[in-house]
Amino acid sequence: MQAINLAEGVYYCDISVRGNSGTYGPDNFAVVFAGREGGSELLANEIESSWSARKKVTVGGGLFELDGTIDVEVTATGSWQINCSRQD
Repeated sequence: MQAINLAEGVYYCDISVRGNSGTYGPDNFAVVFAGREGGSELLANEIESSWSARKKVTVGGGLFELDGTIDVEVTATGSWQINCSRQD
């Protein structure tokens, strides 16, 4: 688990995974953002060896009760990347 700090606002998060394969083929790739004061959002839950998408995330006033530190939980056997940019 990793933590990121996001101020209140709307973000677009580019999420990707590569090489996400095991003995029997593609593995599960899951990404969950969890607010420390409550609320969570499932951003990805795919069984793919390679996958990418852009997801919209609202911090404050949405699923997250408070802005600030958000725990990012990733399930993957491959290399993954998440880049979030705020939209004004």
